[in-house]
Amino acid sequence: MGYAEEFASRVRLYAHSRSVELALDPLPEQNVVASGDLGNIEVVIRAFARKRMYTFVPPRFEAAVVRYVGDQATTLLLFRTGKAVIAGSKSPTQTIAAMHKLRFDLARDHIYPTKVTFTIVNMVFSAKIPGVHGIDIAKLRREHMEDSAWTPTVFPGLRLLKCGLSTRLFDTNNVVIMGATDPAQAQAIMAQLTNLSNKYRSDYIPPPNKRYAYRLLRHKQVFSDMPMAIH
Repeated sequence: MGYAEEFASRVRLYAHSRSVELALDPLPEQNVVASGDLGNIEVVIRAFARKRMYTFVPPRFEAAVVRYVGDQATTLLLFRTGKAVIAGSKSPTQTIAAMHKLRFDLARDHIYPTKVTFTIVNMVFSAKIPGVHGIDIAKLRREHMEDSAWTPTVFPGLRLLKCGLSTRLFDTNNVVIMGATDPAQAQAIMAQLTNLSNKYRSDYIPPPNKRYAYRLLRHKQVFSDMPMAIH
C-alpha cells in the first residue's frame, strides 16, 4: 500500500469513528408527552377554567386545556380527578416545570395537590446523521425488504421495522425517532443508523426551497429590468 492509499484509509477510518462519536451526543427532544398526577384532589373544571381563562368545552372533552406560552411553551389537559396529560414540552425538565406551574395555579384557588408526579409516555427525537450528505433510500430498501417499509408516493421517509421504536429515515440523512420513553433508546438506534449509513451514503444534495428560488429569480429579474442611473 502506497502513501496515498494509506493516508486515504486513515481519513476514512477517522471519519467513521468521528461520525460514531457525534451520533452518541445527546439528541435534542422535539416533543415529550407524559401523564401526570396531582394526587387525590377534586377540581371543579368549569369554575377553574373560567377563573383562569383556560379553554373548556364540556360537550367535546371533559378537561381544561391549560397552555403556558413563552420559552417553555407547554400544553396540559387537566381532568377533574387531578390527572393531567402534558404535551409539547421539549424535555422532561420542562414537563415537571409545567406541572409545578399548574400546582401553583391550583393553589391560588385553594386547591392543594398532595403530590406532583409524571410518567413519560412518548418522546420524539429529530436529528441528522453526522458525516453524511445523503442516503440511498432505494438501495437500502432493496437490500432490507423484510426490515423496512417505503411508499414514496405517500410518504418520503423509510420506515424501519426492527428498530424497536417507530423510526423514519429520509434521503436527506434526517432521522425521526418516535415512541421512546428513555433517551438511551434513541441514542442506541442513532448509533446503529450511523454505522448503517456509511454503506448506503450518496452524494445527494437536497434541492433548494422552490419558493425561495422563485423569489430570488424574481428579485434578479426586477433589478435587471430597472434602467441604469446615469451620473
